[in-house]
Amino acid sequence: MTEFAGANAEQQAVNFLNAPPRQGPGEASVTPRGNGTVGLLHLEPGSLGQGKQQDWHYKDFPGPNGAQNVLNFLNAPPRQGRGEASCFVRNDGSAAVFYLEPGTG
Repeated sequence: MTEFAGANAEQQAVNFLNAPPRQGPGEASVTPRGNGTVGLLHLEPGSLGQGKQQDWHYKDFPGPNGAQNVLNFLNAPPRQGRGEASCFVRNDGSAAVFYLEPGTG
């Protein structure tokens, strides 16, 4: 597990996932917390090596419909494949999603 803190914790997690050796699909689970920290469970080393086929990204959706907006986003073309997104819904209805782009589904 890796922890990130500070105003840009989400971007730190994305940078980590995109750094060599890169993480492959389904090999990361992210928990952005309400206090601004991010917890990241990941396999090590990543399976994509130095490849540039996909990159991890982070997107935040405001409440109160954050969860539905994440689902709409993930189902929009290009769709994300199974195991390629990690989402967290906060108490205020906002939601955060970490995902591979472009989608493969």
